[in-house]
Amino acid sequence: MKDTLTMGLTTMNWQYKSSEVDRLLNTHDLEIAAIDAGMEATVYKVWSTKLDIGFALKLWNKRNPPDVAKQYHLLEKLREMGHSVSKPYAWGRNSKGEFVLLTSYDGKPLPFDLEAGSAQTVAHLLASIHSADVRLLKGLVPQFDDFVNYFFPELSAHTDIAAVLHNIVGDIEIRTDRFIHGDFNLGNILEYEGKFTVIDWTNAQLGDSRYDFAWASFLILLYSGPRCYEAFVKTYTNRIPLDAKEIYNFEMMACLRWIWLSRIAPIPKHKDTVTRLKQFIDHHRELQEVSLMY
Repeated sequence: MKDTLTMGLTTMNWQYKSSEVDRLLNTHDLEIAAIDAGMEATVYKVWSTKLDIGFALKLWNKRNPPDVAKQYHLLEKLREMGHSVSKPYAWGRNSKGEFVLLTSYDGKPLPFDLEAGSAQTVAHLLASIHSADVRLLKGLVPQFDDFVNYFFPELSAHTDIAAVLHNIVGDIEIRTDRFIHGDFNLGNILEYEGKFTVIDWTNAQLGDSRYDFAWASFLILLYSGPRCYEAFVKTYTNRIPLDAKEIYNFEMMACLRWIWLSRIAPIPKHKDTVTRLKQFIDHHRELQEVSLMY
């Protein structure tokens, strides 16, 4: 497998590659290993002991790929704007025609048992994303008018979720005025030697930052507990104010999405996850008609 992957790197149809990639491929001492990843792609860590440098190779072989060229240029622009994202090095296709993106290796995902201090750092990262000047991102990120269909595709098969979601969305004016990550969660934040890096920008768009925030805050509550949740929410809202009703409604939407995802895909469920989920639902009566089919 290692030899096959190494050969694949040297024969890749690179549409663009930096000089660092040529140096990497000429070392002939590459260590390659698979990294746990999400549902959309396979990811490998590529390490050169001679150069003492690591890369991450993302291979879209599971689902329809995004526009990888735009992914590459979005990372370039975000780094230029001062955001903590991976450095892009190359993109192209392999011999099967599958898209690949080569970036810096930025460590491992944050643990679910997050410390409150780390939760504050995560909140600052998200607030900075939501404060980005969208004019600088023109042409690099899309804007979708149908919030529900984007984040809850094929919802017609889940009538209980659809009914509750319809009522919540009916009380909210969905915005598309801020730059959002689209899937900001601890699995998409890497840590290496004390530095945090936000990865996986496939769902980046001009959208509603309140939902982006609520998805992150709900997952922190679910997986890391109330102390980290409170630290995250307080830090974020000190920079981007939200009222209690906004948080309440958008976190209900985030909970509905988690339940929906749990029905269609294997998602993490740890020791206290189900207990915290039920406690959340107990405090949000609108959700109590939704079946917990996970």
